[in-house]
Amino acid sequence: MAAQQPASGNRAAPGDRQATHVTAALVSENEALVPGQTSWLGVDLRIDKGWHIYWPGLNDTGTPPMIELKLPEGFTAGEIVWPAPVRHVSAGDILDHIYEDRVLLLISVQVPKDAKPGKTTITASCSWVVCADVCIAEKASTKIEVPVLAADSTPSPSKDVPKFEAARKRVPIQLKPDSPVKARVEGATFFIEAPGAATLSFMPSDGSAAMPHLSKEGESAAGRLAIRFEPDPKGQPARVKGVIEAQDKGAKQPAFYSVDLQVPSTPTPKK
Repeated sequence: MAAQQPASGNRAAPGDRQATHVTAALVSENEALVPGQTSWLGVDLRIDKGWHIYWPGLNDTGTPPMIELKLPEGFTAGEIVWPAPVRHVSAGDILDHIYEDRVLLLISVQVPKDAKPGKTTITASCSWVVCADVCIAEKASTKIEVPVLAADSTPSPSKDVPKFEAARKRVPIQLKPDSPVKARVEGATFFIEAPGAATLSFMPSDGSAAMPHLSKEGESAAGRLAIRFEPDPKGQPARVKGVIEAQDKGAKQPAFYSVDLQVPSTPTPKK
């Protein structure tokens, strides 16, 4: 399925031939696959300087990449694991959550127990919307040939292991009660507190309550956020969910947390 074009972008004419602004390569964390085990693949997307693609959260314009794997019979793939994006605010307070330069999208693959040793081919059909001053829908197909070893074998790490390590550093972990970052909902406001954080931001995922002032309220250098949100227009129970990024002073790497909070219902006044 092709990615949808943002309403605000300009799409290349169907007959135009032009170089893509994103290149895709399918890579494996290990040199081989083992029957009965789960292995990790990655779609390595390299993005031209000045261009960006989108994270699958609440964006004002673009839509995220779409990946479809063609696997050998009996193999199954998990959902894409998305590293945390960065905030991108453009003129008119247009807010998107994007990837620039490079991103590795992680996908687990379960190898069937009865997989026979030998080489196997996995193909990824990819499509995305890439934007700068204009937006263009692009697509590519990439494949990898990986050997399947005998059961109980130990595969060697591939040369692409550093890419997987870097991507996992940006994969959010679940926010827990003992986490250094605290989050709560009070009324129609979502509060986040991270004492000592040099920067603090929130990036809502798809299905989160609408936050109309997020371009201004979604980032702070004071270690505290108060983000107003709107109730569900259909009257359904609302949720606040997404990714919190907290950069402590002196830390080389931000911490990323996933949060999913139910908005308490407002009691109906007694007549």
